[in-house]
Amino acid sequence: MNGPTHYEDRRIEDANLLSFNSPPLTTATEITGHPVIHVNFSADAADATLFCYLEDVGPDSSVTYVTEGMLRACSRKVADDRVYKTAYPDHSYQQADNLPYAKGQMVEMEFDLLPISYLFAGGHRIRISFAGADAGHFDFPQEKPENFTFSILPDSPAYIELPFVK
Repeated sequence: MNGPTHYEDRRIEDANLLSFNSPPLTTATEITGHPVIHVNFSADAADATLFCYLEDVGPDSSVTYVTEGMLRACSRKVADDRVYKTAYPDHSYQQADNLPYAKGQMVEMEFDLLPISYLFAGGHRIRISFAGADAGHFDFPQEKPENFTFSILPDSPAYIELPFVK
């Protein structure tokens, strides 16, 4: 329990995901805090979850898991009356705050990834990968769709806020 954590190279896993890479970093770059993803998302399911993984791609193409976050489309409402001031979007996850989601509807998703402190080496790339499920860790909210697919609108603003340390 208190020993080192080791994640396998994610190259094979990422072959099944929608991924975006940065150019190679010119110097070592540290992030510390909550990364926040902003994306317009659509799925061909009545209830959908978007999973996002932040990864480190080495010059040898190895892929290292850094952190992750996820959000169900129905839980996308960001609280207007936050109890605490935070650098990341506040979702209540309460049923009363759920927003309707219809199959194929394009919605704006804004959510944080788990907080992390990580140093990307110079020459490495930052990768963002998206999935519509993580069957090894999460059940589907409803009956598992047979041919579940999702889309991220390519011509709309989509970005990640990374908490860089100077």
